[in-house]
Amino acid sequence: MAAGLAANGDGRAQVITLALVLGALEARTPKDAWRNSTPSWSHHVGSAEYLRWLEAQDYPLSAVEEVITGAKDAESAYTRYLADAVKQ
Repeated sequence: MAAGLAANGDGRAQVITLALVLGALEARTPKDAWRNSTPSWSHHVGSAEYLRWLEAQDYPLSAVEEVITGAKDAESAYTRYLADAVKQ
C-alpha cells in the first residue's frame, strides 16, 4: 500500500492522522469543560492540555478556552464579554 503513495503521500498521511487525533480530542471535550479545568479523562489528554497545545501552535484561544486552560477565570471572561456586547 505504501509503495503506491505519491511522492507527497507520507506528509499527507501525517496530516490526515493529526486531523483524526485532533478531531477525537475535540469530540471528547465536554461542552461544559469551562466549569472544571482539571483533567477528567484519567490518563488521557485533558481539555486544558489539548487547548494549551493548540495555543502553542499559534491558535488564538477564545475567552472560554482561556477559562478552560486556567489563563482566565470565568467571572472575568464573562465581564469582558458583557463589556464587548455593550460596545456593539
